[in-house]
Amino acid sequence: MKLFIQEVQMDIKQGILYKYQRYVIAILLGCVLAMFYVTTCFHALDRGKISSMNFTLGDMLLYFFRGKEIYNPINGAEFMIPTEYMMLQLYLSYMIGDYILKDLLGVGKNILVRTQKRVFWWLSKCVWCVITVIGFYAAVYLSAVFICMITGGSLTTALTPEIVQTVCGIPAAVNDVPVDLQVLRHTVCWLPLVTSVGMALFQMMLALVISPVIAYIVNVALLTAAAYYTVPFLQGNSFMMLRNACCVDGGVNTGLSIGISVAVAVISIIIGKIYFDRMDILKKR
Repeated sequence: MKLFIQEVQMDIKQGILYKYQRYVIAILLGCVLAMFYVTTCFHALDRGKISSMNFTLGDMLLYFFRGKEIYNPINGAEFMIPTEYMMLQLYLSYMIGDYILKDLLGVGKNILVRTQKRVFWWLSKCVWCVITVIGFYAAVYLSAVFICMITGGSLTTALTPEIVQTVCGIPAAVNDVPVDLQVLRHTVCWLPLVTSVGMALFQMMLALVISPVIAYIVNVALLTAAAYYTVPFLQGNSFMMLRNACCVDGGVNTGLSIGISVAVAVISIIIGKIYFDRMDILKKR
């Protein structure tokens, strides 16, 4: 266990603390998206669509993860990939990147040869991956808090019905049943994070088994496909509240989405361990 703790500490040092610039960029990205939201609110106010700028932190986070409505090519609608959705997830995918392979070909190889504890090395990378995702979301949420403070927003995750419906495009009701803002509030705070953990572990496993470049391409393809097809197994739909069952008829179920993300995470960890146990690390390139 001591070796495992030391490995985790090394990964936090090498893969997070020494790469703090990436989190600074994540903060800047969050600030850009937050300003997009504030600008959208100002435009809505100027046009008389909303009565005031009394928005909350929760409204801003919902804007980040509102996504796009379910795409239906039959009605002739133009297919557009949600900007906020792709910006956040593509940058997170970049942060996961090739760290695992660089570590394996660098200091990680020496540690493995000395300790012969492959399972500790792999599980440590999984811990690093989860911490990286949490750190990314913390950076983005911190940006939202900062912009919310300087623009006069309320630092609460409660949702404002007027903002939710007009700025974020969430309907007031689904099949004559009012949208439960409390459920939506908790969904927007936790579902994207859980989904990102699953997708990040899957990407890291592919980076080890195949290559970091292929893993990134696969992730981009899955995110793009999710913008086009609304099915639970394309996890990208879980980032878009306008695709969630609490906001639209035929949307993805939150519980099912969480279950799929947990399953993807567990399966990725198991596959990665099995592959790594059999891999010749001295020949890995």
